[in-house]
Amino acid sequence: MNIEGTNVKDDLWNALRSCQQESVKTAFSYLSKPKSDKSCLISLPTGAGKSGVVATVSHFTKKKKILVLCHRRAVCDQLYREIKKDFFEKIHPDHSLALKNVFNKVDDVSKDGIYVSTFQKLQMMSENEFNVLKNNIDVLLVDEGHTEPSPIWSQLSRKLEAHKIIITATPYRNDLFQFDIDAKSSYIFTFGNALDDSVLRDPTFSTINEKELADVVYKRLSEQPGTICIVKCNTGSEVKRYYDMLTQKFKTLAIHDSFKNTDDECLKSSVPKKVASQSWQVLIHQRKLDEGVDIPHAKTLILTYPVSSGRELVQTIGRVVRIYENFIPQVVEIDTSSNKKLWINYRKFDKSLSSVSSSRKFLNSLNTASLINSYLEDFPEYSYFDSSFKKRFNLKEFDPKSSLNIPLASVCFVKKASDFTLPAMMDEMYWEYTKGGDLVERRENCCGAEIILSVSFNNSKLLKNELFFQPSFEVFLVKEFDDLVAIFDSRSQKYSYRKELGLGAAVNVDELLKMASREERTRTKEAHAIAITSAETKPAGMSMKSQDLEKIITNQTHSTYAFTTLKVDNLGQDDKRKSSYYLGMGSGRISDQKVRNFSLQELMDWINDAHEVMSSTSALKSSFLSSFSKPVYEIPEDDPLSILFDFSHFEADLEIHKDENQYSVEPGFKYAEYDGGIDLIGSGHRYLVRYDEKEERLKFEGDESISCLQYHKSWLDILNGVSIKALYPNGLTYVDGNFFRVTLPSQMDGDISETKLGGALIPLNELSSVDLDEKDIGNVRSDEFGRKSIFHLIDQLKSVSDIGFSPDNCGPFYQYISNVDLIFCSDMGVENSDFVVSSIDKLVFVHVKCGNTANPESAAGSIAEVGGQAIKNIEHVISHDFDLMPGNKTNLLSHWPTSNSNPSLQERIRLYKRQRFSNPSDDQDVRDAKIAQLLEEIATRRRSSAVKKEIWIVVGNGFSKEHFVRQFNYGNRAAATSLQAYQLLDSWMSTAAGLDVEIKFFVSP
Repeated sequence: MNIEGTNVKDDLWNALRSCQQESVKTAFSYLSKPKSDKSCLISLPTGAGKSGVVATVSHFTKKKKILVLCHRRAVCDQLYREIKKDFFEKIHPDHSLALKNVFNKVDDVSKDGIYVSTFQKLQMMSENEFNVLKNNIDVLLVDEGHTEPSPIWSQLSRKLEAHKIIITATPYRNDLFQFDIDAKSSYIFTFGNALDDSVLRDPTFSTINEKELADVVYKRLSEQPGTICIVKCNTGSEVKRYYDMLTQKFKTLAIHDSFKNTDDECLKSSVPKKVASQSWQVLIHQRKLDEGVDIPHAKTLILTYPVSSGRELVQTIGRVVRIYENFIPQVVEIDTSSNKKLWINYRKFDKSLSSVSSSRKFLNSLNTASLINSYLEDFPEYSYFDSSFKKRFNLKEFDPKSSLNIPLASVCFVKKASDFTLPAMMDEMYWEYTKGGDLVERRENCCGAEIILSVSFNNSKLLKNELFFQPSFEVFLVKEFDDLVAIFDSRSQKYSYRKELGLGAAVNVDELLKMASREERTRTKEAHAIAITSAETKPAGMSMKSQDLEKIITNQTHSTYAFTTLKVDNLGQDDKRKSSYYLGMGSGRISDQKVRNFSLQELMDWINDAHEVMSSTSALKSSFLSSFSKPVYEIPEDDPLSILFDFSHFEADLEIHKDENQYSVEPGFKYAEYDGGIDLIGSGHRYLVRYDEKEERLKFEGDESISCLQYHKSWLDILNGVSIKALYPNGLTYVDGNFFRVTLPSQMDGDISETKLGGALIPLNELSSVDLDEKDIGNVRSDEFGRKSIFHLIDQLKSVSDIGFSPDNCGPFYQYISNVDLIFCSDMGVENSDFVVSSIDKLVFVHVKCGNTANPESAAGSIAEVGGQAIKNIEHVISHDFDLMPGNKTNLLSHWPTSNSNPSLQERIRLYKRQRFSNPSDDQDVRDAKIAQLLEEIATRRRSSAVKKEIWIVVGNGFSKEHFVRQFNYGNRAAATSLQAYQLLDSWMSTAAGLDVEIKFFVSP
């Protein structure tokens, strides 16, 4: 029999179903035409005989070399057997057909015949191997099955000069856009058509509770003897649980990867080859039986959970709808009817394609360029919109120079790889958008940029069951520099390490930070950071927001974090904002936070300006940003100790396949110790990590055959595409393409006196004197402390009560609390401070220590005791408990230092309401009443958020700021005692800052 110019034996032709005959006719008609970029589509539901169509077309076409591609090795192996002989032996056992040679390898395609392979195999080919393959193939048949199309199709469709036939069971528009379907050379046979032709049976649905399961299975198997029940579960643990539930009553086989090392014949990690001919009554699996296995007598499907994907559900139900005797397929759901709803939606979609005219309309709609053009052309030439008249948009005539408006300048700066060329990058992006269904136009050398303009249609995210296309106009723009490219993309995609585009790492962090150093001062408003050390006892990341983070107390903890994103202002000499940016370290993104709405030329000027700033020698001026870890430019020679993977951006579990085994990885963070490699999924194969100097990042190496079908990538590609944090034994940490090391105090850049800690050290000449004493108790008088004491220096503040006082008479502390109105000596006993000094807007607890060193240094021992005293009493600085009283309240009611001292200071209240306290008769009742008032005032101010809280640590003859600063200029040769002092100071400031308390250290010069 001659079918569209191709001879097929009558007995074979008559053995084919009518839908198979129509499919073969369509394919032969397409193959009789000259080669073109268009593809032939054959759509048959599962069970309607797709394998037979592939086998018949492959063997009897006049073309000599045919390549059949599948997405999974299991499907490939089955299809290879069907094509080789099994299909023909089933429908025509005594045939004498002249069949072509069939090969299951594509390493050598020199012989005529049929080659059956997988997309993964082609992805693993070298460029030379692929070129040999494409130059030898006459026909490509893609068994698309139920799997979303692989990205490698874009390479094949452009490079493979062959006729292309797509065989699918689910003709979904989004899948078929990139196949460039020829509507006149396609055939759709729907599930409804298959029911009408008695090719398939319509399943019935029912819902039960789990307790009824065994009884329902028994009833189904009794009513339909010789049939099998399939139970589909969501997890491996559920497979085992349902196996334990059913194995006592039925001959049950459970299949899951977790059974790999068991000897139990009823627990298998892969599907036995002849499972259909074995005597099992119940088969339990997760996804092992969804495709690649034909069990015609499987007539009951138990769904233990709501299947999330309509595609997967159609695939699953396809296992039980084949015609087998007169039995009716049944789908039984446990505690849900969700799957029935998905099936009803599928049947509605299927019905919409059932007639010739409707299927032709659907196929024509696959040409999105035609759809978009029709959409745009239906608009009038001019329309009134948003208070003005607008001209109809025409993509071909659109002029970016005059009409383009960029609302937000958000640009990624990415380094070029060694093989980068701008034409190749733009061509890759052009085809990426075209194959995605966009209407695409290019503009070359437009204001110094290469531009791709596109219009795309996307379904509304607000719709669940309906389709409503929403058009969007998108702009992709590239400006090339010597060492990098600047990319504006209205879709806001990330472009670092896009190997197919010839792109490497994002621009260095140091260069990005120059955008925060354009003016006299930096104001950081927002910072997000990731820990570069083990995060077992601290957050793995932290986020900070403030009107000005430069004002917060930075501490050494920051050096164990590297920031990932920032928002910064650049302030001029007038303290006004000159520019403002968002900076993304991993992506190299700079977004203007001050200026909006750029023309194309303005955007190009902005990009050139940003590149010029990043190429400058500007130094970082922010003490806050300087407190975080910065990249170091050294490559570790050792293997990492551990690696943390970030899978959090995936919306569902990753399904990983190795041969017949399946593994899953949940979204989120995954930690793995590096022991000669890493094996996250338990496949037994370890992936090695190496630093790629060309791409400037860590890359994994290993088995490329392990695949993640849902994303059409190998597991290796997935690992190389996610963010990782690697810890090394020498203290290095790798994050987002950069290596970091914790910066110790001795390794700090710049002058420590310019840091927050250095600024908190206040040198006073009065605190360096051979005669200075802490209290000079022997020289105290009734109203004066000993004049050689630090107590006397503090007490001089009381002179503000003198009529016509001069600041010169108020001592060295006056400039730090000039509006002082309260001074109270709280020394002796279980004290919370030596003095409490306050004003209407400041409450200060003062702690005093004096040494006897004529030339003090900066040892930790000189400040340890007094600083520890201050921190352990910080509750008295911040508590809102009005009734909290000092532990030495009894002492406070007496003379100073004690009630029995001679000489002694009569009154501890040195100033109250900016007046001296007078008690000439030394009346204890008067003193008690006034102290009660003063303590109440202190408690009130302590509770008030309008009153700033401070701790003053005053050290005389014990600690020199000049010596401390000088030690840190020596780097790692700094005195050990000074390094210890840094740790104490940093710790105290951090503790106090966390409680919104400022510490000042008054020390010797």
